[in-house]
Amino acid sequence: MIQSLQALRLVFVMLIFMSHFNLPPTSFDFGGDCGVAFFFMLSGFVLSLSYGKSIEKKTFHHKRFLYKRLSKLYPLHLLCLFAFIVLHLHRMNGGDCLRLLPNLFLLQSWLPDSDFYYSGNGVSWFLSSLLPAYIIFPWIYKGVCKLSGNVLAVSSMLWAAIYILCARHVPEPKVQWLLYVFPPTRMTDFTIGVVAYRIYTQAEITKRTCRMRSHNIYAIGILLLATGVAAALSYPYLPAYLRTSFIYWPFLPAIIILATACDAFPKGFIRVFRMPLIQKGGDLSFEIFMVHQLVINLLLVVGYRISPHPNYALTLALCLSFTFVFAWMTRRIISFNMGRTTPHGMADSPVKQKDLPECIKQNTCQTVKKTQ
Repeated sequence: MIQSLQALRLVFVMLIFMSHFNLPPTSFDFGGDCGVAFFFMLSGFVLSLSYGKSIEKKTFHHKRFLYKRLSKLYPLHLLCLFAFIVLHLHRMNGGDCLRLLPNLFLLQSWLPDSDFYYSGNGVSWFLSSLLPAYIIFPWIYKGVCKLSGNVLAVSSMLWAAIYILCARHVPEPKVQWLLYVFPPTRMTDFTIGVVAYRIYTQAEITKRTCRMRSHNIYAIGILLLATGVAAALSYPYLPAYLRTSFIYWPFLPAIIILATACDAFPKGFIRVFRMPLIQKGGDLSFEIFMVHQLVINLLLVVGYRISPHPNYALTLALCLSFTFVFAWMTRRIISFNMGRTTPHGMADSPVKQKDLPECIKQNTCQTVKKTQ
């Protein structure tokens, strides 16, 4: 298991959590947009690590792959949708029930109306937008791997330019759907994750990282963190069509690549990522993502009934605590009912040592031996 990626799952799902914890006067929309972009990219990266070798050897079983993905996504989606209906049944009408139908089948992201794509457990739109990427994943992987390095670089820059030229002409009311939710648009973020995998393997990033001094690695990490902070500070002043995903393309793939490469170094700051509590939190990231908005909305309603001005720190602590408790409970419920473990880390299982390409496995093993 790549423990640094597991830890990053917890970090970015917490960014999403804070974006939905809208207790006045706070607002953290950047966290939600950044977290969502990260998980789209991470899915492309992790799936490439796990299945790239079998695609290249033509042993990849597409139907089995899709069944495995759906078996990890759908049970928890249904459980959260059922919880939403139970909580809101007293005020639902026929129109509300109709809007839940696309949500039931994870088709809501294809409809250009927020009453549909944010219906039910609102965060499930992410699953609706991720499924098409799963369906065409092997073709995305083959396409990225067929291109030479120079052609891939030129194609990436050309696509970024086309994206900006087209995105700036999207009407403001449609930006949220067309650039943030619409599955074909979010396919770009997923593909960036596949490209990051290509860079990671063919540029032998792990081997290069092994030869770097620790202070150089930290300098790169600080630079990437500073880039993220700069994006967060500029976020409110950018046009909406850039905030949805474009501003995250320069630094999120680099963070994923660096975290994966540094996982072979069990020393320095990376030790924080290996703490058992952080690892368990990252393991529950998918469940946290799916239940957190339900928990926040419920506790905020209760909080406002108790007091017109709920205490921020207390309410945040309660929402976090109940989110983790319910995430753990849903994991247990689905594990018990299905007789197996449930998904790890935002719907994609953590990459294990056996999934890594041979050159990376050998280099990682050598590095670990040196540090012991």
